[in-house]
Amino acid sequence: MDFDEIVSELENLREYGHEKYITVNGMDIHYAVRGAGPPLLLLHGFCEFLETWDFNFRPLSEHYRVYAMDLPGHGLSDKPYLNYSISFFTDFTVAFMQALGIDRTDIIGHSFGGAISIGMATSFPEKVDRLVLESSFGLSNDISLLHKL
Repeated sequence: MDFDEIVSELENLREYGHEKYITVNGMDIHYAVRGAGPPLLLLHGFCEFLETWDFNFRPLSEHYRVYAMDLPGHGLSDKPYLNYSISFFTDFTVAFMQALGIDRTDIIGHSFGGAISIGMATSFPEKVDRLVLESSFGLSNDISLLHKL
């Protein structure tokens, strides 16, 4: 596949369906939604944006109602001067879900988005059905005694 074919394919995949803005905790957040079915939230990595999911968005939307956003400080979302910690993004993601009326969801997290996903699953387990981590950080090879039990 040459460069022009790749660009053409990306332009076709870019049709998310509905790109929107929603105000969450006083910030305008750029997000996309497509499909029907159970909710699936896609969380991108640090210094990425919702277009990270270009190749995944459409196929996943054949089975799920897929949501992807530009996290605060990324992409077309507001970029206020804040402490962008994992706990900030975890709490923010819960607020984003509440603003959209999502009670519980599956989550796919890439890289930093995976760390946020882990935070969601541990701090708000009632909000997470299933979790997929792709190239995530926040895990180690050591298995704690608690997890062994």
